[in-house]
Amino acid sequence: MPIKLKNNASSFIVANITSSQTSITLVSGGSFPTLSSGEYFYGTLEDTSGNVEIVKVTARTGNNLTVVRGQDGSTPRGFPASSRFELRVNVASVEDIARKPLVNSFTGDGATTSFTLSADSGNLAVANMTDAYISGVYQNKSSYSLSGSQVVFSEAPPLNAVIEVVVR
Repeated sequence: MPIKLKNNASSFIVANITSSQTSITLVSGGSFPTLSSGEYFYGTLEDTSGNVEIVKVTARTGNNLTVVRGQDGSTPRGFPASSRFELRVNVASVEDIARKPLVNSFTGDGATTSFTLSADSGNLAVANMTDAYISGVYQNKSSYSLSGSQVVFSEAPPLNAVIEVVVR
């Protein structure tokens, strides 16, 4: 799952930012998630007047964030130094977590064991986020593995078998 969450992540921004700025430096970024390629989290900026903006953080290197501004219905705005930056639960994060399962379908040829999942399947490093079925029969997680965007079965599914891999 590409979205990352972490409890009690909070800091302050070091310098003023404009409404179009996509790089933000925090006083301390260590409480925020470490991100790999394709992962992200949502952060909320709040100034002392209570003005807020939700941003999508697509990269974090130490205290430096790369962000997409104006997320989840918020409007990009300037924020002064010392404005609060927090990882809060918001509608976008809940919707991203609860997204509909994605079904990848294939047909067995009796020889192929490796199948490429769609790019929309996200990071599949965790097998418990997938369910595999061959001809409608659930496959135990020990009967397949995940490697990048590939699902690899320990035995080739039979000729003309319908293969479905559901990614949650």
